[in-house]
Amino acid sequence: MERRIKQEIGISVLFIAISVFVIFVVSGYEDPMKEQYKTLRSSFVPILWASVLGLLSLVYAVSLVVKGRVEKKEVKDSAPKSCEETALTSVDRRKVTMMVGVTAAAMIVYCLLLLRINFIFNNMWLLFLTLYAYGERSLKKTVPIAVLGAFGLWFLFVKVMQVPFY
Repeated sequence: MERRIKQEIGISVLFIAISVFVIFVVSGYEDPMKEQYKTLRSSFVPILWASVLGLLSLVYAVSLVVKGRVEKKEVKDSAPKSCEETALTSVDRRKVTMMVGVTAAAMIVYCLLLLRINFIFNNMWLLFLTLYAYGERSLKKTVPIAVLGAFGLWFLFVKVMQVPFY
């Protein structure tokens, strides 16, 4: 594995450790406003951000490990690519712009529909559309991921974090 990949994995592990530390410290925090706000604790946002940071760091670290293993299996005889070969072509730039645009528009619609339709269904269509926009065309993969992801998010927010569910 390359030195750069090892350093990035180390940084990811550091972010995961920071996230676990923040969650541990904030969960023991005595909420001074618990009588006023019975459904949502003031420690919700720090725990949410620490959880998101930790999960993203974990996904990134796992992807780096997988990438390192795949690179080891590749043929060693191939010459390294120059900067011109790795730069995005105009077609690739348009594809990336389209993916980002679709994701941004979907997030806006998601926010507008958040209290109008069921939380689980709202997450399902968002996950499905995002996977489709980023190139996953197999229904055998996208449908189960969208369904499991939606129920996973519902479980995380409603059961674990006890966010009021409408």
